[in-house]
Amino acid sequence: KSATGDIVQNANTSTTQGNIDYAADAGSITMTELRSTSTGQGNVTYTAGADINSQIVKSNAGNIALTANRDVVIGNETTTALGQVAITAKTGSITTEADAPISAQGQDAINGNISLTAATGIRQNANVVSQGYGDIGYKSATGDIVQNANTSTTQGNIDYTADAGSINMETGTLTSVVQKGNVQYKAKQDIVVNRIETANCNQVSLISENGRVSVQANTPADTNVVTGDLVVSAKKNIASLVLPLKIKITRLFAKTTGNDPSYASDIYINEQDGIELSQVQTQNGQFVLNAGQNILAKDVSINGDMSVNTLGQFTTYVPTTATEIAGSVKANQLKVSSYQFVYLNTLLNNSFITLKNGGDININEKDNIALSQLSTPNGNINVKANGAIAVDKVTAT
Repeated sequence: KSATGDIVQNANTSTTQGNIDYAADAGSITMTELRSTSTGQGNVTYTAGADINSQIVKSNAGNIALTANRDVVIGNETTTALGQVAITAKTGSITTEADAPISAQGQDAINGNISLTAATGIRQNANVVSQGYGDIGYKSATGDIVQNANTSTTQGNIDYTADAGSINMETGTLTSVVQKGNVQYKAKQDIVVNRIETANCNQVSLISENGRVSVQANTPADTNVVTGDLVVSAKKNIASLVLPLKIKITRLFAKTTGNDPSYASDIYINEQDGIELSQVQTQNGQFVLNAGQNILAKDVSINGDMSVNTLGQFTTYVPTTATEIAGSVKANQLKVSSYQFVYLNTLLNNSFITLKNGGDININEKDNIALSQLSTPNGNINVKANGAIAVDKVTAT
């Protein structure tokens, strides 16, 4: 313990059983290259009034806490075989170097939680892993979070939060939950996604309060999100026409909240298989969806145009109980290219629907509708409307 000066650790510190504490009340703590602090059973605590520059910090059974009033630089592995890791930079930033992985393990009543909390930003350059059971959290109050390495937990939740900044997953990075747990990325500004994976029973949330959600453009991943439910919200665009959000999910909850005509608030989705559109909304933007199998729409409300391309069928949800609400699709103009039949409850101004392999087209329109082009090579076309039907080109053979 040093009351006013710095602490420089030029040698190793270890104990078989017991806690290890370093405290520089007003100064910094620096571990020189390849120095280590380890305990067989016990906690390791570093507390500095200024900065912390760490090297190898280990516990076989205990918690590790590094708390600096300013910046923290993790220069080598930080690991506990049974316990938690907490790294805090109260007024500064956290940087993990490329050869400085962080790991923890949970078992029975002990959680292997890992937290990185900073004031002015986090730069993750090495893998962060929790085994057994443990949550992983990154939180920056004013700065950006840059993810240059993988984050994984066997069972637990993973959260990235940038209260005032952006979150950027760099090329090749992966965030994954192996068994049970959800993943959330939440930022005041933009979110850039590379690849996020969970089991099918879990949820991934991508929330940009004032910016956009986009796809990493430098060597884009084959798939950006694999999960059960995907919740994605942005003020501006969700992905783009050139770089859509490529997903393999069960249900989609997506919305753009911006209504300023000076910028786009569109949604661009490519689904590998089939998908349920549980709730999809835009305030001022289009929705473009490509799917490899069937599309089931429950609540789709697009204040703009909607374009759908599917190798399966496109239908709205049919209630199975008296309390359920029938699915519907609302848009200005709907363009559909489908390999199988189309059966929709709609609120549209205009429609273009083409079936590739034949089948019926059934439209139940709540108001007026213009049929600019409806065609099926082998099937029937049925259109009902509560208002007027304007027909331009309809072909059924």
